[in-house]
Amino acid sequence: MSSQSKRGSEGYLQQIPEFVPRPEMEPLNFLLGGWSGSTIVYPDNGVGPGMVGEIVGEIRPSLDGAFYEWHYTHRPSLQESLIRRARYSFGYSGGHDRLIALYADDHGNAFTEIAGARNWINERLAFAGDMSMRGRGDVSFVDEFTRISANEFKNTVTMTIAGRSHLHGVLEVRRTAGWPLS
Repeated sequence: MSSQSKRGSEGYLQQIPEFVPRPEMEPLNFLLGGWSGSTIVYPDNGVGPGMVGEIVGEIRPSLDGAFYEWHYTHRPSLQESLIRRARYSFGYSGGHDRLIALYADDHGNAFTEIAGARNWINERLAFAGDMSMRGRGDVSFVDEFTRISANEFKNTVTMTIAGRSHLHGVLEVRRTAGWPLS
């Protein structure tokens, strides 16, 4: 991989350094690249069938590799009539000595999660966190990522509202492009 150049705001060429993965981010390196797949989202009350949707996006390093950002679009389904655009950023927290995740979307949802470990255990890595949802109060989430292969992963999302846990969604994605993306 070589360095690239781009024209800076002053009109002169700036050298863009080659991306070098940080050691603490190594457990997440396989996520870098393009991804697409299917989703099943269940009602917030946990009752009723899930609705199938589609997700497409890419995961790239940001902040000089301190975070890997998953920019994705969740296309409409019977459950969600609007397109959802989201950013799911993964990084390392030295204070927690754990991997962390920050989520935000264009529907006003946002939360922070902390992984229970610094690395995959039996091809699984789980992040847990809390948020306050309009009309629902305090909500806890667990996002469990399962590495199925070098080109496929699954994210199983469990939601807890008022002490009741239920499956909120399942995202199954396959690699569409390797790293680096062009």
